[in-house]
Amino acid sequence: YEQVHLSRKKDDFISAVSHELRTPLTSIRMYTEMLEKDWVRTDAKRREYYATMRQESERLSRLIENVLDFSRIQRGKKHYQFTLGNVNECVNDVVRMMGPCAEQAGFELVNEPGELEPFMFDRDAVVQIVINLLDNALKYANGTDDKRIIVRTRKQKDYAVIEVEDHGPGIPRNQQKKIFE
Repeated sequence: YEQVHLSRKKDDFISAVSHELRTPLTSIRMYTEMLEKDWVRTDAKRREYYATMRQESERLSRLIENVLDFSRIQRGKKHYQFTLGNVNECVNDVVRMMGPCAEQAGFELVNEPGELEPFMFDRDAVVQIVINLLDNALKYANGTDDKRIIVRTRKQKDYAVIEVEDHGPGIPRNQQKKIFE
């Protein structure tokens, strides 16, 4: 029973990863073909397509890195580098980096840093987490009228909390229990 359950989980994971990887690849392939066949007439449109291709390839790289990190975590090979730092600066760097991507998708990123003392954290892990949350917000809030995505940090007891708020459909109730699986 355990082996069948584990096998199903792995199949679900592979299916989800394949779907996530296909999306940016499809965009890159489509824009490349249009440019290759000289179907794009204006320089402005060509620049737009090149920018989209770059952003999608960056997204693809992040997805692949996430899969590799997940594999390292599963095998106990992921090494974290904890250093004393300011998580607000880290989050701000990600918001600044993701700004052009959000802007092209028609979103406004709003950063609302709370008052946090410096503490020990793995900067790369926090960067990856915030990128993933922003990627999801951009992807799932695409059809909404309110195009603001708010990134907040705050202190809660002995913890630093990072929130990403969008106005997308949200996670269905029956899936919320699975968020941290």
